[in-house]
Amino acid sequence: MTGPPSTIPLVILGGSDRRGTALPESGRDKQPLMGFKGAKLTVGGRPLISVVIERMANSGLFDPIFIAGPASVYRPLLPDARIIDTDASFGENLRSAVDAVSRELDPDLLAFTTSDILPTEADLRRIVDDIRSHLPLDFWMLQCRVDRDLGASAWKPRYRLQPADEDHPVPVLPGHLVIGNPGVVRVEMVYRLFEMLYRTRNRSLRYRVFHLTRRLLWGFFLDDLRSLASLRLPRMLWEVVINSLVAAVRLARGIRIPEIEDRMRRVYIRPEHRRRYPDRRGRVAVLDALSFAKDIDTVEEAREVERHGFEG
Repeated sequence: MTGPPSTIPLVILGGSDRRGTALPESGRDKQPLMGFKGAKLTVGGRPLISVVIERMANSGLFDPIFIAGPASVYRPLLPDARIIDTDASFGENLRSAVDAVSRELDPDLLAFTTSDILPTEADLRRIVDDIRSHLPLDFWMLQCRVDRDLGASAWKPRYRLQPADEDHPVPVLPGHLVIGNPGVVRVEMVYRLFEMLYRTRNRSLRYRVFHLTRRLLWGFFLDDLRSLASLRLPRMLWEVVINSLVAAVRLARGIRIPEIEDRMRRVYIRPEHRRRYPDRRGRVAVLDALSFAKDIDTVEEAREVERHGFEG
């Protein structure tokens, strides 16, 4: 492997939320938003997707930047953008993006975000500083500390994580930025898992754990049977399911960050890479970066963005 990269390619997932998110009880009075939100919503008279690209590019870390979504939607808005033409499920759009960028660049790290957030410059500075200070790493995932009013996003379910340097768990929202190495990640498992995570976003932890276990357990069992048939050691059922379930149970009580990082490395990273780099870590970063957590799921959140631009 080469040294830490000076820039990281970024994919902005710009698919359509055709049905809208299923809102929990806390969001029962909100109206779900559907469609290609990055193209549909405007900030200062500009399509949201163009503002997201501009701000991510200005951070100095993310380059080149791709949009994974239908060219028919994004090309008229951004004629010079690098577009990966895809219009399928979340997991299939993810697959198309990884395949396209890997063929072109073969990157050591690849970042993903979504088209329905509006990052602030201050949040980006904190994120870039954190990423650069922890390279090299196997993965980087953002969790956003909830320490102030969330405005129209106050309904979003929160989790509790305990940073290594703090005595108690803190409330967080998942941040819409993740970085990984396509060459060492269990990509087929990630496509399936992230598809399920996307479908159950904004639901309670108990609901998500039950839904994910029920839908994925059988698939992992079949993967292990195929491994046995090929005279390979079966790992998927044990490593993925057991570590995921333990992490979920601990998450409900406020899991410590080092533990969840270790369990996620066992879930996401291929065993041969872990053996080759036993001291390499992934990072779950708990940062003050709420603009990356306030994705636009509802009409009320969209109106807030169009009025204020998340500059506060």
